[in-house]
Amino acid sequence: MAEATLRSRSSAVDEFTASNTRTIVLVKIAEFTDKEWAGNFFKKNWPRWYGKEFPSSADIIPELEHQNIMVSGQERFNIGFTFSEPSLAKIIAHIDFNRHNIKAGPLKKINEQNRKLMPRPLDYFPKHLMLVREFFPGESLHLIIKNCNLTRRHLEMTAGILRQLHSIKEYSSFSKRNPLLKFLFANLKRSKRLNLALYPILNGIIKTAFGALDKLPKGPVALCHGDLAPSNVIIAKNETRLIDWDLAHQNDPTYDLAYFSAHLAETMTIKEISEQKVYDARNLFLEAYSSDFSKKRFLAWEALMLAVIVDHLLQSYCYDHLKERMDFMMTMARKNLALL
Repeated sequence: MAEATLRSRSSAVDEFTASNTRTIVLVKIAEFTDKEWAGNFFKKNWPRWYGKEFPSSADIIPELEHQNIMVSGQERFNIGFTFSEPSLAKIIAHIDFNRHNIKAGPLKKINEQNRKLMPRPLDYFPKHLMLVREFFPGESLHLIIKNCNLTRRHLEMTAGILRQLHSIKEYSSFSKRNPLLKFLFANLKRSKRLNLALYPILNGIIKTAFGALDKLPKGPVALCHGDLAPSNVIIAKNETRLIDWDLAHQNDPTYDLAYFSAHLAETMTIKEISEQKVYDARNLFLEAYSSDFSKKRFLAWEALMLAVIVDHLLQSYCYDHLKERMDFMMTMARKNLALL
C-alpha cells in the first residue's frame, strides 16, 4: 500500500493528501478520537454527499495520530483513513474547522455562481463546528513558498481567483461585520502582558491604520474571503481553489488584498528575510489583480494586518529568527503609514 505524505500546516485548517488507498485528513473534533465513531461518520453521511450508499464491500479504518494542540478551545487530532477501495481515496471529503458557523447553504450559492472558486461544499455540522467539502488535489501556496518554489504564475493565479471572488454579484447572506476584528483587541491585551515595550507600538500602528481607514473615501463593497493567507490558496496545475471560508464577509476588496499581501510577507520571511523579494512579490500580485483599487486603503489595511501578524508571532514560541521577522514587518507597517 502506498503511503501518503502527511503535510503539516500552520493554518487552522489543513488539507487532505491522497495517495492510492490512503487519505490523511487533519481534524479538530474531539469525537474523531473514537475510531469507530469516525468511521461511522463517513459511512452515514456518504449518501448525502455523493448521492449513493457507501460501498458495502469497502471499509474505512481510522488510524489515529494524536496531536494535542488547542485551537479556539478545541483539540486538534490527525486521523489517517485507510480505504479498501483505491477509488474512494480520490473523492473523500475534507473537513474544515468552522469557527464562525459559516453554513454550507451560502457557500453553495457562491459555488453555483462560480464553480472554480472553492471545492464543492457538501455538508454542515453545527454541533461540531464542522464544514465538509470535496477534496481538491493540490498544494497550498504556503508550502510552495516554504519550499522556495514561488513563481510569478502562482501570484497571477492567486490574483485571478481573487478577482473572480470580488466580482460575485449576490452575497447578501454574508455578514457585513468583519469576524476577525472582534478578536483583535483581546489578543492585544494578551500581548500587553507578554511584552509591555512592544504593546504601545503595535497599538499605535493599529489605531493609526483604523483612523486612516475612517478618513479615506469608502470603496466599493464585495464578498471578501476574510482569511486569504497563502495556506488557504490551493494550486493544482492550472487551477486554483480557496479554502477555509469561515471568515467570509462583505467588505472593501482592499481588505483581502492587504490580508494576502501581509501574510505573503510573513510566509516569505520564514526561511530568510529579503525586503526586495517581499516587495517584488507583493507588487507582482497587485499588478496581476488590477490597478482599480484604492492604494491608500490597501496600505492602511496592510499596516493593520502586519501589526496583527506581529502580535500573533509575539504569542508564539516556535518561529525561527522571531525578532528579525517582527522588526521587518513593523518597519513595513510604519512605511505604509508614512505614505498615507
